Amino acid sequence: MRSPAAFVALIGALLFAAPTVAGEARSGSGIVVSAAGDILTNDHVIAECSAIRLKGAGYDGESARLLARDPADDLALLRAASKPAAFAVFRDGRGIRSGDQVVAVGFPLPGLLASEANVTVGGVSALAGLRDDIRYLQITAPVQPGSSGGALLDLAGNLVGVVSSKLNGLKVAQSSGDIPQNINFAVKSDVARLFLDGKGVDYATAPSSAMLSPADIGERAKLFTLRIDCPGGAETTAANPASAQKPTSYVSAVGLELRKINYSRGIENGVPQLVIVGEVANLSQIARAVPKLRIVLRDRDGKDLQSVNFTVAWPSLPPGGSAPFRKIIPAPSAAASKALVTFGDPG
Repeated sequence: MRSPAAFVALIGALLFAAPTVAGEARSGSGIVVSAAGDILTNDHVIAECSAIRLKGAGYDGESARLLARDPADDLALLRAASKPAAFAVFRDGRGIRSGDQVVAVGFPLPGLLASEANVTVGGVSALAGLRDDIRYLQITAPVQPGSSGGALLDLAGNLVGVVSSKLNGLKVAQSSGDIPQNINFAVKSDVARLFLDGKGVDYATAPSSAMLSPADIGERAKLFTLRIDCPGGAETTAANPASAQKPTSYVSAVGLELRKINYSRGIENGVPQLVIVGEVANLSQIARAVPKLRIVLRDRDGKDLQSVNFTVAWPSLPPGGSAPFRKIIPAPSAAASKALVTFGDPG
């Protein structure tokens, strides 16, 4: 087992905060925080969005505008055109304490779990995040990729945080020999309120007096917690060939990643060809069902021209948990200027 000092040095790379991908659409969660339709979420949820769509909490695919971002505190502000049916209320008065129960509401692993908002219950483990970062709460309420941006509520149903991240159990196990349990994080509501104050958002506050059941809190929270979808996904271009789309729901669950994506053009026996190389990383005994990979060639306007599906296989667990791949596409479309590499369904 690694020494505590070595383990702490690795922690910065172990946060698993990315939103999931349903098909080719990135997905996370958001919270309606005002009667005007202001929506609070994590910055990493919308960071690569070219368009933003809302589902749940009275919305059915409606678009939203990005009003402001704060990458440092991982917060972003959106606004929908129509007025919301309900909005969250921030906790006022005495702050939440270690040991207090909390309820997390969001849309984890869309396409794999239920399409309605998921409700989980846990507690506040600590009033600071990694390395005593006071902007965060450490919580035990279970969260998954896609929960990012969701509501963290106290037992009065008031907002106390924005769910943001968790430890990647597979990576921690590989580095420490132990699988962490229930170590998740949320941006504190005080940090979120400062962000909203700076943007002139008229949010509501209330003291946390009357206690409710987690079931009642979940029912109320479903009225103001929504799913955020966007087409996102990094594309390879002549200027930026080394990129890959985020993994699908299945591979997010087991921690797989695409890395070191690159491509080159050439001619073989007089026939033009495109060679794409990369690797599937974080393979483990848990992640034995390797999903298919999909390469999509697009023109300069982003129109799909050609797609190729293939499977990466290995006879035994490769060294370092990474399996390289090399795919040759003969006679690619002459109009192709971008190549998107993504995961498909498990093979």
